[in-house]
Amino acid sequence: MSDTDTFLVSLYVIADDFIKHLPPALPHPGPDPDLTPAEVITLTCVSQWDRYRNESDFYACALRDLRSYFPKLPDYSQFNRQVCCMQSVLEQFALHLADLLHADQSLYQALDGTAVPVRNYRRRNRERGHLASKVNIGRGHRTSWFEGFHLQIAVSGEGVITGYNYAPASHKEQVLAEGLLAARSGKGQALATAGRAGNGRYLTDKGYEGKKAHQRWQSDYGAEVVTPPRRTSKQKWSKEQRLEHSSKRQIVETVFGKLHRVFRLEEERPHSEAGFAARLAAKVGLHNFCLWLNQQLGQARLGFMALLCWLTSS
Repeated sequence: MSDTDTFLVSLYVIADDFIKHLPPALPHPGPDPDLTPAEVITLTCVSQWDRYRNESDFYACALRDLRSYFPKLPDYSQFNRQVCCMQSVLEQFALHLADLLHADQSLYQALDGTAVPVRNYRRRNRERGHLASKVNIGRGHRTSWFEGFHLQIAVSGEGVITGYNYAPASHKEQVLAEGLLAARSGKGQALATAGRAGNGRYLTDKGYEGKKAHQRWQSDYGAEVVTPPRRTSKQKWSKEQRLEHSSKRQIVETVFGKLHRVFRLEEERPHSEAGFAARLAAKVGLHNFCLWLNQQLGQARLGFMALLCWLTSS
């Protein structure tokens, strides 16, 4: 079996098995789509590789090179509509892969946020521009001031994305954490992408500090959030404690690097929130699938570039 076969068939089989366990779709008017849900999941996930400039570039390559795998490829506009309609399914699939990797058994999860700039939302009109009511201006560590979303992810010690949420860029990390932890405990607003809490221990940076917030999260949601104290705090950590915490929390920075550069998150230019959410779920799903496949192949879990060889040679 070639590299292409290994990657596509493995991803499709997992997606198809996942779809079979979902409730049957509601009937809809008109003919059935050309692609099955499992084919849409497979194509959408693969299209996130940075081998392609964007999804339309990937689809042009798919029409040329992947007909033998997907003989009923429709027009790109139809495919794009299917992707947006399957936002919820893509989100569930991404977290299903985390379950396959038993991420909830990790001793801890690292929690952090990152800036996701998008196209200028006022480029056409203040009220009617792209994502005008969904994004705003915030400040990020990587990009200084930016327009877009603030994305937060929870990552297991092995690098699996166990859950995520996002909000307009001006939202603080503590606000995002409140929503994620509340959803995971079942005491807050339902969040499809919250994922599992695991043992409830989270390693964070100073953006999540606050004794009162930590106490509330512990008592209300059963979440133990561990943040290094300020140097001026009465609570002191030794140099060894700080180094150990920083070393364990580094995994979330590694995962952000994969999302931004390997899966083109830093180049997202969505026209709608549904499109952004669907493709974000596909990036998370592709990340978790690569971890799973590397595990099956006996390779380093985060060695994603080895899985990209078939794309660069095609």
